[in-house]
Amino acid sequence: MILFDTNVLAYAHDSASKNHEKAVKLIESALGGELDACISYQNIIELYSVFTHPLKLSTPYESSGAVELCYLYIESKNLKKIVPTEKTYSEALRLASRIGVVARKIFDSVLVATALENGVKTIYTENTKDFEPFKSIRAINPFIKK
Repeated sequence: MILFDTNVLAYAHDSASKNHEKAVKLIESALGGELDACISYQNIIELYSVFTHPLKLSTPYESSGAVELCYLYIESKNLKKIVPTEKTYSEALRLASRIGVVARKIFDSVLVATALENGVKTIYTENTKDFEPFKSIRAINPFIKK
């Protein structure tokens, strides 16, 4: 199973992004059940932030539109949702300490710990460097031409 990072989701809804078409194909494949993929609820909250932020999206959404798009993912039957537990946060802190995570990068630790606790070993993200220190998860940039 593949975990989508928030940037993949955001590009699917930003027609001005150079990664828009590829992101749409990936998301449609997951929503249609052809790709075994998941997101965490952390991704959904981050996505709301991106959707409504004027510097993150070429045309930001109003709050009601952002909520509607977030529910598209929440209500999808084929795109699995993974959730953290109490143990996840302890593991996130352990990972952060081991590799020297600081500041906002702690959220990457939480995402990795959530993925691992749910048996997910691969994340699709444009920000592969953010996940390189975490040896227990493989980060793949799906936007790089092969």
